[in-house]
Amino acid sequence: MHRSVIACASLCCLLLSACDGGSGQGPRPGGLVFALTTLDADMVPQPGGFLIATPKGNPSEAWNIELARASSAPYTAAVARDSAGQTFLADIGADGKPSGQPFQWAREQGRWVKRPASGVELGSLDFTKSDGKLRTSAYELDHGNVIHKAAWFTPRQGQPGILTVSGNLGCLDLWRRVDGVWKPETLWAEAVGSENQRLREFELGDVNGDGVEDIVIATHDTGGIYVVEQKEQGYVGQRIASHPELGFVHEIELGDVDGDGLLEIFATPSMPNKVDGSHQRGEIHRYDYQDGGYALTVVENNPKTHAKEILCTDLAGDGRLELYAVMEGEALSDLNSSASSGSGTHVKRYDFDGSAISSSVLGDLPGNLCRFLVPADLQGDGRRELIAATMADGVWELSPPDASQAGGPWQTKRLLGGLVSGGFEHCTLALDWDGDGADELYLGSDKFLRLNRVAWDAKQGRPVKTVMADLSHLGTYLTWNISALPNGF
Repeated sequence: MHRSVIACASLCCLLLSACDGGSGQGPRPGGLVFALTTLDADMVPQPGGFLIATPKGNPSEAWNIELARASSAPYTAAVARDSAGQTFLADIGADGKPSGQPFQWAREQGRWVKRPASGVELGSLDFTKSDGKLRTSAYELDHGNVIHKAAWFTPRQGQPGILTVSGNLGCLDLWRRVDGVWKPETLWAEAVGSENQRLREFELGDVNGDGVEDIVIATHDTGGIYVVEQKEQGYVGQRIASHPELGFVHEIELGDVDGDGLLEIFATPSMPNKVDGSHQRGEIHRYDYQDGGYALTVVENNPKTHAKEILCTDLAGDGRLELYAVMEGEALSDLNSSASSGSGTHVKRYDFDGSAISSSVLGDLPGNLCRFLVPADLQGDGRRELIAATMADGVWELSPPDASQAGGPWQTKRLLGGLVSGGFEHCTLALDWDGDGADELYLGSDKFLRLNRVAWDAKQGRPVKTVMADLSHLGTYLTWNISALPNGF
């Protein structure tokens, strides 16, 4: 019997069994937290933050919203590269040109500092330009300018709080409420990239079998994967993988797919994102803890596209975990630009039997961006489906065949249209908040500046959307993830 240890992308299972579709089981949540980026009029990210949403009464009605944000310590630098392609930064003088000694960011004595690049002169560098102008990067020295993920965390030592990872000068922070204000404590940080020190994603779980929960972190820029352990002396990070070419690791999932009692690490490195939205090649990697290290298995290597979203779960409830991935539309990739039409985005399933890996395409979605895939039992019938939230083409349900049609095709249907809810990430959580045995969907609808809740209406035979909160007062923003907070947080 496989040990069914599941790490959902949006929710720590230690909090709520409902994160794995266990409708009506476990304690009710006390609120939701959304990782957040706000942008000014020039589209420059502001200090990182998160939103806390709590119901005023009935969860199907309006919710209270609280915004927590890091303090501001902005810094702007010019970006350059040497003949070997290594990245350096420089201050900008009063004349608008690079000046002083080139530097790189470093972490020293708990702070981000400029470390002068010894032996490197301004004249030896190629300062990149954008639209004929000097290209610059804007940094926040105090906890970064983007919080990419936020989730409740109970540390080995000390009080629990909201755990976050950030960029572009990233930190692993634990936020606690002090005198009514959320204040961050940095648990771990180090230079993980070149131009940006971007912590992009994390998952919680014991991946090395020592009985203590680890924090597995993915980074951008140089494509790192770190296992941060909770030691007596503090938090110690080990870099277990680096992808210099596949520089962006988008997602981490944890799950014991081989039944050995240890959580495997799944990750999605790809070529860096492109501004024009075209796709890049990417891979899906698996890491198994062996003899004090982490052994790599390549699950997927696609030369045309990549996955930003993966999910490790036991959808059928048979005690065996599967891996699901959203492979962004190959026919829409610049690597296959001659295609006049295509299948859009594939949802794939991977099964593991010893060293053997098998895969199948479960269904196709329109468009080319889908960054949330969650299991849910929306109708409360005991059967879970996959819910896929696309950027602009709505929310979709992928249903496995019932027992009488074992081995048959999956069914794909649209639950919500793109004119109802959408967003660049379109962050999504499935949760049985009201305990009626059916999950609801909680959606960050950034396109419409709202937080949405979707619940199945048995009388109408369809899902019904309500607006939890209007966020138009925030201006332009992005929500990156959503997870549940416990009662009394």
